[in-house]
Amino acid sequence: MTGPWEGLPPDFSADLRAEQQSLAAEVVREIRAAVPEFSRPLSGQFGAGIQQGVETALAEFTDRVAGLPAPGPRQLRVYRSLGRGELAEGRSLDALQAAFRLGARVAWRRYARVARRRGLTAEQLVALAEAVFAHIDEVAAAGVQGYVEARTDRAGALGRARHRLHDLLLAGADPAELAAAARLAEWPLPAQVAAVSLDPRPAPRPPGPPGPPAPPRSGCPTGCWPGWTCRGRTCCCPTRPRCSPTRSSRPPCTGAVR
Repeated sequence: MTGPWEGLPPDFSADLRAEQQSLAAEVVREIRAAVPEFSRPLSGQFGAGIQQGVETALAEFTDRVAGLPAPGPRQLRVYRSLGRGELAEGRSLDALQAAFRLGARVAWRRYARVARRRGLTAEQLVALAEAVFAHIDEVAAAGVQGYVEARTDRAGALGRARHRLHDLLLAGADPAELAAAARLAEWPLPAQVAAVSLDPRPAPRPPGPPGPPAPPRSGCPTGCWPGWTCRGRTCCCPTRPRCSPTRSSRPPCTGAVR
């Protein structure tokens, strides 16, 4: 065991375990009173998930104080399920995160009273506070992981459902089957379907041969085109009475050089 739990006496876990049942009831009561999304009656899968999450978090904290190892992926599944449930309810993670924070504060108040009654030192109280917040960070991270996993699964399932609806529409399936597929795809069923055929895009033309290089704009001892001469610092066509300025492409120059 590493972390703030090392600063706590292992037998302190017995004192915390004696408070566990009443503390779980207090945490659930406080969450329902302070977080509107959780204020409805705790019945069915929703209520069972909240109750199990609170009881599991308190039991795991006590086990850590007793010197047991940190919870593994199997134990963290409870909190991932809470995150998945929030997505299924159509909510963000705000309510669940608020419930986690509130639960940690309620637990800390109770644990602090027990620690003072037990006679823990100031250093041990500090370690207890750090342990509470380290544990709630682990719980909250697992809840976020479950939420993200559920959102990823939902996006994949939704994509598959929409592809299936597309195939059924093109196949002219039965209206009842189309209506069921549209509900799963979360798309309104269209009144009409139009098919569009598109030609493939033409292949891009290969680039043409590169043009002759332009001579430099200043200094032309070797920078002029064949058949041209350098007068001063300008390339000139010998068959013209006056020099032409340097350009980006070679101008025509015909005739013999005299």
